[in-house]
Amino acid sequence: QFFGGAFGRCTASGPNGEGLDRTACLAANGLWYNPDTGNFDNLISSMILLFEMMTSEMWPDALHLMSDASGAYEAPVLKSNLGIARAFCIFWLLTGTLIITNLFVGVIIDEFERVRGDENGRGSLTKEQMQWVAVQRKVIKTEALRRPKRPHSSQRYRVRIYDMVMAERFDDVIGALTVANALLLAITHLGEPGWLTDAISYINFAFVVVWVLEAGLKLYAFGVRTYILGNSFDFLLVLAGIADIGLYLSVLPGTESADSAVQQASMWLRLTRLLRLIRVIKSIEALRSTMLTLVQSLPSLFSVVALMVLFLFIYALLGVQLFHSVAHGEYVNADYNFETVQRAMITLLSSATGESWNGIMHDLAVRPNGTDWLVQSTRGTPRLPACGLTSAGASDCGSWAAYPYFISFQLILSCLLINAAIAVLLGFFVEEETMAFIKPEGYEQFSTEWSKFDPQASGAIPATELALLLKRLWPPIGVRNNQKKLALFRAMSMLSEPDSPSKLTLHRGYIFFHEVFMALAARHFRSARLGLGTTRFARNHVRVVKAQMTVYQAAAHASITARKGSMIRSHGQSILASLLSFELGGEDSAWRGGGGGGGHPPSG
Repeated sequence: QFFGGAFGRCTASGPNGEGLDRTACLAANGLWYNPDTGNFDNLISSMILLFEMMTSEMWPDALHLMSDASGAYEAPVLKSNLGIARAFCIFWLLTGTLIITNLFVGVIIDEFERVRGDENGRGSLTKEQMQWVAVQRKVIKTEALRRPKRPHSSQRYRVRIYDMVMAERFDDVIGALTVANALLLAITHLGEPGWLTDAISYINFAFVVVWVLEAGLKLYAFGVRTYILGNSFDFLLVLAGIADIGLYLSVLPGTESADSAVQQASMWLRLTRLLRLIRVIKSIEALRSTMLTLVQSLPSLFSVVALMVLFLFIYALLGVQLFHSVAHGEYVNADYNFETVQRAMITLLSSATGESWNGIMHDLAVRPNGTDWLVQSTRGTPRLPACGLTSAGASDCGSWAAYPYFISFQLILSCLLINAAIAVLLGFFVEEETMAFIKPEGYEQFSTEWSKFDPQASGAIPATELALLLKRLWPPIGVRNNQKKLALFRAMSMLSEPDSPSKLTLHRGYIFFHEVFMALAARHFRSARLGLGTTRFARNHVRVVKAQMTVYQAAAHASITARKGSMIRSHGQSILASLLSFELGGEDSAWRGGGGGGGHPPSG
């Protein structure tokens, strides 16, 4: 109603260069045509143009045409219809782009989550049950970490260096130096003065010395084999730094070609230090949690990406068959075309990101004198002539199939599959935030603290170490930073109760990694359901536990002295003896007795 027939313009102009209306244009032997941007001459053209604007692609061009529209078949007048054009575009962008498109995305994500929940058996579960399912899944995926074995106490210097390089403060210092090294590399720029180049080289040399010193300390503390197997990535970066210094010192004055080649190689070796920033990610809680979630979502993302590649290949083959001979235009050119499958996939990949996809579509639909299928069927206004017969007698014109081809491609690739990939990521992040009460860093902390008792990652430690493990774990799994012994008594007693969902099974005096983690998680859910946090119930329960502990005091003390977990056979005896060992020997003696002991459980 507002813009029907108003986008047309003439190839000819008046005596003073003014625009001509349609009647005057035809009288002057000019061509009255519509721009490639689109038009509102009929329902089909209007829907195509509105769909293009809804994808936020080239809508400013349509706005300019609307603002210059003076009437049907009239010559355009600059900004003669600016108010209506702005109101129309703003309303449609708000409605189509921000509301309809996001509702479409929301429906896709919601349906994806529903199907994913049904496949995982979560469709009929309550919120708490879904949390428990999510926790169990993540506990099973968590693995014990291998930790360098602490040297024997007789090797005093190695023990001191081991404690130093294993301390969190040491990692913080190395992380700060890594960031400083990356910032130093960012100072380099084109045309820098010679003194700055020399200063950067000397400071880089100092950083290499620091990395070599770090590697030397760890080699001495861990041993050569343990260090290389556990820190192969860092070791390769250290070798790259040494090679960088060697190349820098090998440059001979007066050999410019050699200098250029060596400097180029040295630059690439120096850039490998940026990979050390990966270590910084591990020390920042928010970044580490995000990276862990992204890594866990990779298998699901791979399925969506594989489906996207399959559709890209199918559409590329179809596009080559339909548009391989179309003449180059404004958007179809030597870089973006359908002459080969490789070029077609690059063109479609660019279109999937929304980059001028509608311009390519219009170029592929061009007909002689602009009379494409839509113009012919509606007797509308043609576009400028852009194709015809080639010198060989073949046609380089496009096809009406470009419209359904590209619109269906945008709906499938851009609207469905790309948003499905977003749904996969959101699903994992939502599960991390709402489906599990344990934060991602909690799983990592359990593995880290377990490795202090089981450095070889055998997955088993003596049951007498359980109390100390709980004291080192943050809530809700452990009782760290809780000065009241009531919390530790309650946690240990719940792990020893018969017919309890958090009952911990022993294997000849040993406890296993996943069983302990699962029992501690079940203890939390059981507490939430039964209300075991009430003061009166907890105190009465602890009194019963203390009475039972006196029966097993002698056995527990013998276990601490002999360090033989197999001496304790009963389930309840071992769990309570673990708590008693902590109370009798103290945290330090329990750590010296069992820390790093772990090892493999007895066979059988």
